[in-house]
Amino acid sequence: MKFAFRNVWRNKKVSIFAALVVAASTLFLMIFTGNIATYQSELDQSYQIMKASAHITGENATAVPQLTETQYGMLLDSGFIKDHSVMADHAINEQDILRGINKSSIDTTLHSCIQDVAWAEGYESDVFLGDAMVCVVPANRRMELGSLWSCMINQQKYEFVVVGIYGSKYTSKSNGAIIYCPVNALKKAYNDTGNVFTYCGMKMNLHNLQEIDSFKEQMKDAGMAEGQCRLVINDAQLQSVTAQLKRHVRVLESMLPILLALIAAIGLGISFLLLRGRKREIAILRTIGMKRFPVFVGYLLETAVQAVLGMAVGLLIGRALFDVLTVDHQQLIIMVVCYLTGGGVAIWKLSGINVFTIMTARE
Repeated sequence: MKFAFRNVWRNKKVSIFAALVVAASTLFLMIFTGNIATYQSELDQSYQIMKASAHITGENATAVPQLTETQYGMLLDSGFIKDHSVMADHAINEQDILRGINKSSIDTTLHSCIQDVAWAEGYESDVFLGDAMVCVVPANRRMELGSLWSCMINQQKYEFVVVGIYGSKYTSKSNGAIIYCPVNALKKAYNDTGNVFTYCGMKMNLHNLQEIDSFKEQMKDAGMAEGQCRLVINDAQLQSVTAQLKRHVRVLESMLPILLALIAAIGLGISFLLLRGRKREIAILRTIGMKRFPVFVGYLLETAVQAVLGMAVGLLIGRALFDVLTVDHQQLIIMVVCYLTGGGVAIWKLSGINVFTIMTARE
């Protein structure tokens, strides 16, 4: 080690030049990897900020979806559903519908007037999250809060307590009416009568968007790309934004090995050129009995000291002038190793030259 430090101090110009080459390589690598980190950060931020949603449709534009309990459970267990709203319809007669929902947002009509719903004491819109046999009826049915509304569900009579009244009492009854109840209450009635329960509508807000392609594959495997219930994922804007960032990251990462190989080549070239003028010095060491391997180690340590000093200078310049704060230490270590590999090849080659040839050479 003393030999290496002594050579660094004794050959100041050579050491400074080598350190500056390493500093420039370090700075370039910092900026390069910093750009990768910036694009990756923007990509991660896009996944956090941007939104993606999904909904179900039937096998064609006019068909009503039929989402089974098994498919519903797969969606909820997928790990991609941030929140959701769901509904199921039961035809009471030719015109009226009992609609089970878990949130008012799933139904356009109810959601547009939810703020004006007259609620019974102790009730509000979160009533749809439970499973109580309660309902919200249209005002044109002229029913009172707290009264009972009854209907037949699969040939069995069920009674619902009116806890909310929506809309205008002047709405024409000829268009039929929609009575809303908690979807779990309607599902319970179906289960009690031994009938298959299906959902006819579901809207979802998604998260874990980094893995959204995996979600698509899961749902495809679950048979939700075709048939009576199809999942439509609304992520066009997300894909448009992230595709370009992914492309930038992919291109830069593919160029990184080339950059490291170039640094190794620089280490080879610089070490060869700098040590070429010191052939006689190497020959003298070999003449006085120093073996090839100790000579190799000594000059390699000298190159390593120059590399470390140059890397430190590059780090300081990068942080002071270019505000490059994100440093991939692993890449810096790889860079130094590549540089020393190139330098080691040059040193080993020069240290193996015949001593007599070196001593008699004109240069």
